[in-house]
Amino acid sequence: AIIPGMTERKSGHIINIGSSAGKEVYPKGNVYCGSKHAVLAITEGMRIDLNPYGIKVGSINPGLVET
Repeated sequence: AIIPGMTERKSGHIINIGSSAGKEVYPKGNVYCGSKHAVLAITEGMRIDLNPYGIKVGSINPGLVET
């Protein structure tokens, strides 16, 4: 819903929230790590597709936090 306006203006920035778990898999983290890897893949795909329109795409990937 927001991308058409950005392509018209030829500017914008999309930031996806991932996790360091998308880059390194840990025991019993199959589903979580897989879903965060998907966020990184979607981010890369969006970056490739939207770059010609002047739209920047990035991700923030926080590390593990003890809660």
